[in-house]
Amino acid sequence: PNPFNNQTNIKFDIIENSNYKLEVYNLRGQKLEEVFNKRLISGKYKVTYNAGELSSGIYLFKISSENYSLSRKFILIK
Repeated sequence: PNPFNNQTNIKFDIIENSNYKLEVYNLRGQKLEEVFNKRLISGKYKVTYNAGELSSGIYLFKISSENYSLSRKFILIK
């Protein structure tokens, strides 16, 4: 859900086997956290993200590989 309180699920599909990173950024473009950096095979994924250390606000998550990048906004309300 968006907005969320402390914890949210990030769902995504992978169509190409590769090494992927999931990172969280603030609106200034500063990386706050690398949630994972690992090899994924094609399929559907759901990652539970705990934002307990972050303040209320708007953030971006980015899923990327060598050939792919996806960014989405998410809103944290405490």
